[in-house]
Amino acid sequence: MEKNEEYYLGLDKRSKEYKDWKKQQPVEGLGDVIEKVTEATGIKKAVKWLAGDDCGCDERKEKLNKLFPSRFKADCLQKDEYEFANGSFIEFFSADDSSKLRGGRRSILYIYECNSVSFESYNELSRRTNI
Repeated sequence: MEKNEEYYLGLDKRSKEYKDWKKQQPVEGLGDVIEKVTEATGIKKAVKWLAGDDCGCDERKEKLNKLFPSRFKADCLQKDEYEFANGSFIEFFSADDSSKLRGGRRSILYIYECNSVSFESYNELSRRTNI
């Protein structure tokens, strides 16, 4: 049997297989966050018991996901998004060890969260930067 979304939704919600699958599902927005909190606290179970299976939770979740989408989606850049037609490119790398920074030259250097970069690492980077 193919293990698709329909398969997992048909499993007992208390089974380890279902719980592992549920944890791996991406958070689309605020609706998913609220659903996870209400499931963890038992509120969702109480609402389903009081209001029945059609409590409007799924519709509300979808509406909240559309109104407040997740800001933390891990959309990786594709090669054409960081390499430009003129041959220049944007390079992302870690500066946790200054010995890793002895490499090629660059025109512009931007350090994100520079307060966590050691002076030695900054020195290595600035020596190899024009601006």
